[in-house]
Amino acid sequence: MNEEAENLLRADPSTRDIWHEIEGCLTLNEEFPEAAGVAYREDTVKQLFEKYGLKIIQPIHYGKWCKRTNFLSYQDIIIAAKENSH
Repeated sequence: MNEEAENLLRADPSTRDIWHEIEGCLTLNEEFPEAAGVAYREDTVKQLFEKYGLKIIQPIHYGKWCKRTNFLSYQDIIIAAKENSH
């Protein structure tokens, strides 16, 4: 979840009602988050990758899930590699 995705979701609320905040993420279903979509904030994901020594290989491929018009897949895709790996 980033600012672009939030703006797209607000523009068309019927797309995804993903505003239930639980344990550091947003979900469609507050009672059963694993049964529906889960969105982690982009800055949180980047911090976790850094914390565990993972380097994001650019570009990040943002998905269609929030009605983007330029996308590679339905879901967001982040490819990362362990830093100092050969």
